[in-house]
Amino acid sequence: MANLVRIVEILGGHRVLRRRIVSDEGLREAVLEGLSAQAALELAKRLNATIAALTEATAIDRRTFERRIAGGARLKADESDRVVRVAWIAARAMDVLGLEAGAGWLHQPNRAFGGRVPLTLLSTDVGTRMVEQALERIERKGPAA
Repeated sequence: MANLVRIVEILGGHRVLRRRIVSDEGLREAVLEGLSAQAALELAKRLNATIAALTEATAIDRRTFERRIAGGARLKADESDRVVRVAWIAARAMDVLGLEAGAGWLHQPNRAFGGRVPLTLLSTDVGTRMVEQALERIERKGPAA
């Protein structure tokens, strides 16, 4: 599993999440309560991703997301879960490839995915598993793979 500390950091840490998360159960509770839209913005910032790329990766309607940002509203539990899924994969990529290289890898077309960009696959569980498996292969072979 990706490093929980890194996932929390990617989401803005205690400052944004407004709670200390030290366990998977704590993260699950935060998801069920709904993350702030600011946590999703922190994720986009850490990945150097646009709002459009983030909403595509999380399958959150862009206008809905923008309304939540403007109103300071919380995301719904299912939306929060998808934001955490992207943060989890980002943390995994950073653990395997390094901070900058991991974030960059998510934006690069990849032959393993038929030339598609890994970030665009994260809107589904199946696509997320494909990206996870690719990261596992890279980890086994080393970053040069």
